[in-house]
Amino acid sequence: MVKNLKNIKESASRKAIQMLGQAIRQRRKILRLTQSDLAAMAGISKNLVCQIESGKTTVQTAKLLDLLAVLGLHFVLDNGSDRIFFKDEFLKR
Repeated sequence: MVKNLKNIKESASRKAIQMLGQAIRQRRKILRLTQSDLAAMAGISKNLVCQIESGKTTVQTAKLLDLLAVLGLHFVLDNGSDRIFFKDEFLKR
């Protein structure tokens, strides 16, 4: 039971990171920035921008938050059920 719950939480975390990466990529494109431009503005490597946009789950949280700040995005945590809300329509479904 505990192992199954852990797998569910890990899966939800991976999905959240993937959604966040997708939102970052879409916002960067809306702002007409290259990955290199964004990396320079956020003070991180282009490779890290690529990893974040790809939803790699080992990304450093501080670097991810730096990237969000540069793009004018806000990360909102809900106290309910591991949800991430995007303030505007950054994720087009």
